[in-house]
Amino acid sequence: MEIQRKWVALNKKYSLYAPSPEAVQAMYQLKEELEGLDSEQAARILTELYLHLHQYEKALEIFMSVMNRKNKADLKKQWSIQGMIDSPIRPSVIKPLIKAAKRKKSSDLPVFTYHQDPVRTQVFRSGFLKTCSCCGRQIDIWYAGPFYTALSYEAICPWCIANGSAASKLQGTFHDPACCAQLEEPKLDELLHRTPGYEAWQAATWLDHCDDYCVFIDFVGWKELVSRGIENDVNLMFMPILALYHEEEAKSRIRESMERDGSFRGYLFQCRHCKEYLLYADYD
Repeated sequence: MEIQRKWVALNKKYSLYAPSPEAVQAMYQLKEELEGLDSEQAARILTELYLHLHQYEKALEIFMSVMNRKNKADLKKQWSIQGMIDSPIRPSVIKPLIKAAKRKKSSDLPVFTYHQDPVRTQVFRSGFLKTCSCCGRQIDIWYAGPFYTALSYEAICPWCIANGSAASKLQGTFHDPACCAQLEEPKLDELLHRTPGYEAWQAATWLDHCDDYCVFIDFVGWKELVSRGIENDVNLMFMPILALYHEEEAKSRIRESMERDGSFRGYLFQCRHCKEYLLYADYD
């Protein structure tokens, strides 16, 4: 009963289908506890844990040790797990958390010309180990932003973005070329092939100024502009809302409803040369 209680509590507290780093840690802790028990209930729960961790062979091995071969539900589950094993498209194994001391600090990451802080903007994620599909190293921080390619891949590390090998090997771009100005080739190449993108509600437009692409700073609402002290200085000329309303009404709507994590969200850029702030925003 105690085992079942812990399993139910784990399911209530976390989403195990897209587990957070905390959920992964809790899953591995329960897995270690179950592996030390010798009961059918423990084995069946362990089967479910292995399935959530995408360790299908282990799940099948454990399940077949306790399944009832005369039970239609058990036979159906066996066939289902076998199908996951045989599938040509399999999600990567969710590996255990590594100790925080081993994680890369933001200061250890590459510097990107047009994206100020990909950790702050959350296009770099961490929490468990993945394998970079470009360099083949196990990494504890990976890219989670947009990438346009016809090839499948598990993960991309920051260093393979910075040196251009990810875009080259995986034959893709980090931005839709239709969503940025076509500036001179070296600048366009740097943006498309060596700059992390950002997630927008609609198309992730990349602004330009002074004949160069701007630096993406962060997602913002009106509150964030005020906290930076730039609410009266930011250039709003790139905002589609200006096409819908007179300038003063548009500004009023921006003050009232633009939020960093809201359905009307701003994307703050800064010119690399004149240092002017520019704002783009869209709706979900």
